Parts: sequence; C-alpha cells; structure tokens
Amino acid sequence: MNAPLSAQQQEHAFLARLGERVRTWRTEHGMTRKQLSVASGVSERYLAQLEAGQGNMSVLLLRKVARAMGVGVERLVREDDAQQRPIALLGLRGAGKSTLGAKLAQALR
Repeated sequence: MNAPLSAQQQEHAFLARLGERVRTWRTEHGMTRKQLSVASGVSERYLAQLEAGQGNMSVLLLRKVARAMGVGVERLVREDDAQQRPIALLGLRGAGKSTLGAKLAQALR
C-alpha cells in the first residue's frame, strides 16, 4: 500500500495538475505562450513557471489567465479530474459514436 502524500507533496501535485491543464488547453487551442501572455497580461516567464508546476500564482493572476483562455478559474483548479473517469458510448454502428466521443472528450478537458 502506498503511504499518504505529505502536505507539501499534495501541494506540488496540485500545482503540477494546474500547470498541465493550462498547457494542454493552450496547445489544443493552437495558442503560443506569447499569445496567452499578451491576452492575459501575465509574463511569459510566469506562464512557463505555471505550466511547469512551479508557479504558485495569485488568484487574481490565475483569473486573468483563465479569462484569456475563455474558461472559469474553477475549471483550472478543480480537485477531481474528469479525464480519469471513463465514459463508454454505446449504440448502433454508424450512429456517430466516434464523432460524438471526440467532441465529448474535448469538452471535458
């Protein structure tokens, strides 16, 4: 059995997940770090630290980044990760499961 994470390890893991969410959203939407920096008013260096899980950003700066990304802050800082919950699409062949599944996966990110 794995030992529980220390408070410091939990904080580091949270920041890493936050950074991963920002980086994933940015790359999936074809946005460079420079473009996100300009849109949010947050420096590229700070964004790089955030994406690396090293930036313990203030709530107000995180709000600027979220707004520039067009998402709510709560979506970036949520504790549960929707990607960890599998979803099965059942139906008839040719009913559009592949198309719907791809759109659903994108919406859950």
